[in-house]
Amino acid sequence: MPIDGIMLRAVCDEINRCAAGSRVDKIAQPEKDEVLLFLRAYDAQTHQGCNMKLLLSADPSAPRVCFSSRSYENLDVPPNFCMLLRKHLTGARLICAEQPGLERVLVMRFDCRTEMREQTQRNIIIEIMGRCANIFLTSGDGHILGQIRQSDLTTGKRPLLPGMKYILPPSQGKSDFLRGRAGCESYAGQEGLERYLCGSFVGLSPLVCREISYRVSGRCDYPCSQLTDDMRAALIRELDKTASIIENSEYNPVVLYGDGPAEFYCTDIMQYGQTYTKKFFDSPSRAVEAFYAERAAAEHIRRMTSDINKLIQTNISRLSRKIEAQTGDMERYTRSLSSKTYADIIMSNLHSIPINEDSVDLPDYTCDPVRTVRIGLDKRLTPVQNAQRYYKLYKKSKTAIAVLTEQLSASREELEYLDSVREALRNCVCIADINDIRSELSQQGYIKTQTVSSRRSKSSRTSVPMRFISTDGFVILSGKNNIQNDELTFRQADKNDWWFHVKDYPGSHVIIKCDGAVPPDSTFTEAAVIAATYSGAKDSKKVSVDYTQVKNVKKPPGAKPGSVIYHMFSTAVVDPSTDLARLLNNPKT
Repeated sequence: MPIDGIMLRAVCDEINRCAAGSRVDKIAQPEKDEVLLFLRAYDAQTHQGCNMKLLLSADPSAPRVCFSSRSYENLDVPPNFCMLLRKHLTGARLICAEQPGLERVLVMRFDCRTEMREQTQRNIIIEIMGRCANIFLTSGDGHILGQIRQSDLTTGKRPLLPGMKYILPPSQGKSDFLRGRAGCESYAGQEGLERYLCGSFVGLSPLVCREISYRVSGRCDYPCSQLTDDMRAALIRELDKTASIIENSEYNPVVLYGDGPAEFYCTDIMQYGQTYTKKFFDSPSRAVEAFYAERAAAEHIRRMTSDINKLIQTNISRLSRKIEAQTGDMERYTRSLSSKTYADIIMSNLHSIPINEDSVDLPDYTCDPVRTVRIGLDKRLTPVQNAQRYYKLYKKSKTAIAVLTEQLSASREELEYLDSVREALRNCVCIADINDIRSELSQQGYIKTQTVSSRRSKSSRTSVPMRFISTDGFVILSGKNNIQNDELTFRQADKNDWWFHVKDYPGSHVIIKCDGAVPPDSTFTEAAVIAATYSGAKDSKKVSVDYTQVKNVKKPPGAKPGSVIYHMFSTAVVDPSTDLARLLNNPKT
């Protein structure tokens, strides 16, 4: 669920408690709609300085504010908004964070100095409003200095541009939950209690409204008209309890997990019963980060690989059409090989072929019994010339088939290669992995070589293969892309190490490092599972994985990266398992 007014109040209280008085050490913008403030604060308990990272996100799919412990990779070139924040806020002191009512708006006030060393105030205003989410930098008197996303002047009811005075979002006609609850328990309309609460009070999300309805009536959509006196009394208690939690900052952040993070809030959620498992956190920020971490990482990789995915998909579509056309030509020329038979029949029946005929029925003496064949003729040509025409067509077809065979093989090989690159993109976990694939595609001519800046960026570091430890203590390595696969198989692996690859699908090369020992069967099974998990067959069951010693794996001359041939192999049938791969990738946990 998105952050509502109550959850934002919990984060606001946490910022004031942990970061009020801290200084802005650095500012980064890891994404086009995210800002990261590096804060330096003084810990009164340890009497030492401490560093914090405060994430401000205007991502339409996941707007949020929270302290973060994740590592972020900066963009190669800082965006203009990041440079503006650095100009005004580097070295500034955070005075406080404020929230107007329970609106999804957070105002962070900073005490800073101008270039002339004059003391002044700057504000960062974060609007947590879905697709309208935005981050503003304003002066002390509220005039906008910059914003991370430009307002749409054609559709927006509240156009905001640099130089204009910032105004809060328009009111939706809802009451202040903390001061305007009186009399709500007597409402007896026909809609459900959850819908009534959500439409009446600022700051209440559908989740918390359903939760209140569930605690009052045992249902999430109980009709207001059917509330009993006991239920109305319980409603007053639940509303007062929720208000007390906000006023006293008595939060108990929780994340609900199913197959992944499903819901989160700053108080316990009971409406789902045993459907989800719960995990409680000691701070609202940790709950928010736990909920969004996996999704944010996947979204980050998706954005960084979108252009490569588009390039690969375009080339795959082109190759598919090319292979379809080549296959059609192959079938047509194969049918034309019968031209030689027609020519032979004509030459053996020259005496009986009439002149100026479009076709003729001639006996084929090569068949037993003899059969009659109808052969088309060009009446402008003599019988001998017609035979020569068919011989020429046969020769042309034979040559075309030889050329098409090579072209089809090359096209299918290229298609398999692009499929392997597309699969490698799905295994990327950082910018270094993506840069490796960009470099590979550049080497293969799919991407124009770009001039590399003389200043090496942080994101240009080389990625390394995935490393696993089997339950028996053997090191298992898995390549993330074709370049790594070649490096792993032909340079890092010893000839007596064991090599694994999924059968008939693109995927990672997986190596068991033996170091002179003989791995047990359980290690072989785990390596096969890893090979199946990081392959194009990861969503299937009973996947066939070939394995052999590295000395039996060869690379054909001129083959594309990742392409190999092997012999003297065995095949294991296993089920892919992401859980097992994660466990072996983090054996200490």
